[in-house]
Amino acid sequence: MKKNIVNKLLLLISAFFMFYNFGCKKQINSQNQNDSAIDTISDADVQLLSNLQIDTTTTLADLVFSDGSSVEDFLVQYDSSFYYQHRSTSITSFTPAQQEKILLGRMFQIAINLTLRPDHIFTDVLPNQIGIDYSWGSKSFALRRVPPGNYGPHPGTCFDTIHGLDCSGFIYYVGTTVGLNFVDPDGSTTIPENFANANYFKDTNNWKTAFLPEFPNLKIANMGQLDRTDFQFGDIIVWPGEHIGLIVSPNLFLNSSGGPKACNYNKSYNGGPARRELTDSFLSAFHGGVYTILRVTTPISNDPDGNWLVSWQIQYCDSASGSHLISVSGGQFNATIGSYTTIHGTSETISIQGTITVDNGGSNLFDVSGNEFLSGNSCNGGNGFQGYITVSGTSASGSAGDFWGPLTFTKQ
Repeated sequence: MKKNIVNKLLLLISAFFMFYNFGCKKQINSQNQNDSAIDTISDADVQLLSNLQIDTTTTLADLVFSDGSSVEDFLVQYDSSFYYQHRSTSITSFTPAQQEKILLGRMFQIAINLTLRPDHIFTDVLPNQIGIDYSWGSKSFALRRVPPGNYGPHPGTCFDTIHGLDCSGFIYYVGTTVGLNFVDPDGSTTIPENFANANYFKDTNNWKTAFLPEFPNLKIANMGQLDRTDFQFGDIIVWPGEHIGLIVSPNLFLNSSGGPKACNYNKSYNGGPARRELTDSFLSAFHGGVYTILRVTTPISNDPDGNWLVSWQIQYCDSASGSHLISVSGGQFNATIGSYTTIHGTSETISIQGTITVDNGGSNLFDVSGNEFLSGNSCNGGNGFQGYITVSGTSASGSAGDFWGPLTFTKQ
């Protein structure tokens, strides 16, 4: 009799685990992220993030656009419905430059709020959770749950149920709250955990639909790896496959910090969304010093006349020292943008900026030309290099072998 009871108990236990493994667990997997959507931040880089100083004083009132004007004052004057009620209204009557400020202003109003831990108190758990924590793989903090990333192919070790966001979830939440439309590029899922990661945001093609229909006159530009001193308010910094954040200034950025195994840190005062210092030493160490800057821009074809800030990067590989002059010409304007001197035998990225005044009767075609006069260039098959680039709006193309990088125009 006892033996029969034991056998029945064993059958019940076996059935339970079969149900868990092939029923509930499979369902969780289908509702969360797959391998391609995971930002696999390393333990060493989590430690670098945890070492950054937290800013506790900066508020929305302190933020300024790249032209020095107040973000909060602009929102109050031009986008009061969103500023006071987070309610979007039509902005089609505004100029493209104003639409850009509205988007960035909204994003940073939401992002700053997410970093204010006392403003987010969750009473569905005891003791109450104060602040939004880091939850690996999570794109929403409304639900208290186990970090979704734990059910992917590279599970973490933190299984406490929390309200939280991971780094790309921070960007996803901010963007969708202000009117951006992030969609799965192949249409296979509507679950953000399954597609919205750092590499997704780095791909500028995914932003083409993101700006529609709310911000049809805006686009995103890949600025490459700028020096920290060239960072601007509103830039998005991406460490491919690992991390992402929003630039406030060359000295400050917003992100959600944590890792799949940093359980105590994820739920600490320093984990989750926060305002963090930005230093050269951090940038050179984190992710091997490799990152990309994305910048919201206004295509020049929308409003061609006036003053424009022209920015681009030229990657060169030169075995001889020399002076290089870059110029912009076309329509009724002609301006020298900048010059630089190469360093013998180096390969790196140079950032050049300059201002041009455009009055070309509405034409939006710009011919940008530059020549590098090299001798014995061992980096390019021993041949000298002459290149050109043609730019229409903010789209650039060049001949094969040219080391030209992205170019953007920003209306001043």
